[in-house]
Amino acid sequence: MKRLLFALLACCVLALPCRAEAAGPSPGLLVPIIPDARTGHYQITVSDAETITAASVTRSVERTGITTKTDVFVEYPLDVEHPRTYYVTVTAIPEADRVGLETSTSKTSPVATGCCPGVEGAFILGSGSAADPYQVYTPAQLGHVQQHLDAQFAQKRDITLTGTWTPLGTLTGVYDGGGYSIGGLNSTTGGLFASLSGATVKNMRLTSPTVGGMYYVGGIANVMTGATVADCSVTGANVSGSGSDVLSTGGIGGLVINTRFERCTVTGTIGGTAQVQLHQGGIAGHNTSSVYIGCLSSVQFSGSAVYAIYTGGVSGATENNASPITLQNCHWTNPAHAVGRAAEYGGNFTPNTGDSFGNSQVPSIDGLS
Repeated sequence: MKRLLFALLACCVLALPCRAEAAGPSPGLLVPIIPDARTGHYQITVSDAETITAASVTRSVERTGITTKTDVFVEYPLDVEHPRTYYVTVTAIPEADRVGLETSTSKTSPVATGCCPGVEGAFILGSGSAADPYQVYTPAQLGHVQQHLDAQFAQKRDITLTGTWTPLGTLTGVYDGGGYSIGGLNSTTGGLFASLSGATVKNMRLTSPTVGGMYYVGGIANVMTGATVADCSVTGANVSGSGSDVLSTGGIGGLVINTRFERCTVTGTIGGTAQVQLHQGGIAGHNTSSVYIGCLSSVQFSGSAVYAIYTGGVSGATENNASPITLQNCHWTNPAHAVGRAAEYGGNFTPNTGDSFGNSQVPSIDGLS
């Protein structure tokens, strides 16, 4: 008489959490398998319906030789924008020498995706760790970064924003733009982030942002402290602002302190209106002890101020006209010098810290406008 294969796996595997996962560009579910001693042969099926019909979307994988707890990835076209419930069926299959003595048995359980069901912009993939960053696909998910600013993020699609953007708070984690674009950024209170503190932003592409604000204004963040910004571009920018005192505007950051820029590019227009001083720079508005390596800027400046305007192809000004600034292999098309500085402190200058030069020596940079 045939007996059912004791389905320890089918009972236990679905008591453990399955989770949305991505293997390279493909999303799916990661299903933990706890094998029964009598078989290492299992089939795992994911479906969008508890009862499978011809209209159901299903994907299955079959594994043999499982002897210890094993996570099995089932590629599946998950909805990466919205939380959904899927159904995972695990079938324990008799080994070849037990066929006829035992028969297969299955168990189905629901699996809900989304870190915060019911919350707009909930992340479907990722846990926010370095090994498993939250994956950002939509404008709502980009906005949801605000709720996890100490986490790690990986953008997976081009994103187009609409309406007026409110800058995200202070990022202390890591945002990897993946080379995808963020377009339609339109803000009257600053850039994509309010500030970066010890954070890393890399591989980000801001296209045609229109950014305004007061005091410190930058395309990626208004203020950066102890941050790293690498392989980022802000193209076709319109960065400006107004200030009753001093205004600092930059293509990437407004005020940058102990921050490192690597291989960053800015094009567009930078300016603003200040009642006292205006600091306007291709990369940063105001610099304090920061490093710029392999950065390029090709921008027009359009600012005005009652007292003084300091303009630089890299940074508009430095702290107390003397803060350390390191340039290596940086180039800019406008103005003549990398950093703006008051005449009484020696005037505008280009630090002699690397093969960096601009203006008449660089009429254009590889097609940058």
